[in-house]
Amino acid sequence: MNTQETATASTFEAHFRGTQGSFFPARLINPLEVKTAIENRPPEVGSWANGKWYLCGDVRSEFFAMFKAEFRDAIAVRLTAFSTPAGGHYAVVSHQLFGWAHRFVLPMYEPKVQEMLMEMQKAELGFIFGNEGAQDAVLTRSPLSRAAFAPLLAMSNSLPNNSALKVIAELPRVISAMNEPKQVPSLRRGEKVEDVSVSFVLPTEAMAQFCIDKSKGATQ
Repeated sequence: MNTQETATASTFEAHFRGTQGSFFPARLINPLEVKTAIENRPPEVGSWANGKWYLCGDVRSEFFAMFKAEFRDAIAVRLTAFSTPAGGHYAVVSHQLFGWAHRFVLPMYEPKVQEMLMEMQKAELGFIFGNEGAQDAVLTRSPLSRAAFAPLLAMSNSLPNNSALKVIAELPRVISAMNEPKQVPSLRRGEKVEDVSVSFVLPTEAMAQFCIDKSKGATQ
């Protein structure tokens, strides 16, 4: 990420933190980035993580404890998608146990997300969950099948010309909606979602275009 992208992401990240609920920025890591990150780690780490894409985000400390405990295998996972009035398409990976839920939100108009969706036809996905901003983290495998990602490919188109401004402007509402417990139906029968955390993959390319469009509008 270059300096301009970093500054843009930081600006939007600060803005999103004012939205309702619990918001954490997420990161999508491709296999090459994973290989670089683990090159000095023990061999067993490399054999476990090599060749995978990873979604990284934070969850609340109570839910994080469940990932580290024997409850990990009982956590339900589901992949869904939705579209917004401005034309933004998003994939949502939901994890749930008891009253806790976590939702990864991926903008499918972002090139890196599009690349990941294509790769899911042959590659694997893993998750790295952080402990609500703390240093500890836990890696988990994804139970999602390759077939689960296939329907999303038709939705993973780039934004039409002149639509970045509208799509980016509605992102705070998207994040607030994802923080609503009932926005995604409960993944476990008889369990009501009461606490939600959201990790959002920031659409850096669309945000850069947003800044360009905004600048053009200010000078006209």
